[in-house]
Amino acid sequence: MLGYDESKMNMLVFDIGAHLGEDTEYYLARGFNVIAFECMPENIKRIQDKFPKEILDKRLILETRALLVGGGEDREATFFVDKISFWGTLHKDWAERNQRLGSQNRSISVKTMEPSEAYELYGKPYFMKIDVEGEDVNVLKSLSSITVHERPKYISIESSKTSWKSLINEFRVFEDLGYTHFAVRPQSKMAKTTTQWVASDGKKCSFRHQKDSSGPFGGDLDESTWMSKQQAIRKYKIIFMWYFLFGDDGILAPRKIKNITLRRKYSRFLNRLRLKDWYDTHAKRQDF
Repeated sequence: MLGYDESKMNMLVFDIGAHLGEDTEYYLARGFNVIAFECMPENIKRIQDKFPKEILDKRLILETRALLVGGGEDREATFFVDKISFWGTLHKDWAERNQRLGSQNRSISVKTMEPSEAYELYGKPYFMKIDVEGEDVNVLKSLSSITVHERPKYISIESSKTSWKSLINEFRVFEDLGYTHFAVRPQSKMAKTTTQWVASDGKKCSFRHQKDSSGPFGGDLDESTWMSKQQAIRKYKIIFMWYFLFGDDGILAPRKIKNITLRRKYSRFLNRLRLKDWYDTHAKRQDF
């Protein structure tokens, strides 16, 4: 059984890129207050319908402005709403990539806010999950505006597989911000993961995570999961090799097979092997 000493921590989580609230539900179940950042209209409606009581009780605040470094108060940006609900993005190059992979999107105008504004408005989170399709590292860098001891104890980003250089830069940014231990977590395996804990009133609780969520977070991860930067990078070398071959843009990607029946069979085979999975990099500070 895992747990936190709630008397010694700020019970606040930022769920940046909340999608349909898959991770928000877990954070709420764990007793945290949540600021869920989501600007896709369809997703916002789904979250509002899913958590009316938590929103009414102010345990959940739904922030519909897009977090954008350089966004500023009351500014607007173009957001690409994708047919695939978790592919919405502020970045035109990501939207074009999604179209190249067979998806469709439309552009809308959304209000933006600087990450530093969010920290001032809502406070400093204990956990921060970042999954914002192309903006992850920029939001991560914005933590430099907060003093070291006020930065989240734990943080995660959806790791970039666009280039090895981008991946190394992610770890460099983490290190510059004071994060020294890492966990590499495949999103597809989360559906088989159950987190158990003992609540402050002594009640035994559990939560079964959903597919493609970030899953267990922070102190709910087994201690053996954490590794050094060098160990995490070695793990990503293997992941990158498979993704180079079989990923969305890989040289052996299913979309490059013209025969539809064969393409579907091949895609199902790769999905079973999980060779083109999405991965989250979790990080923690050791100065507590």
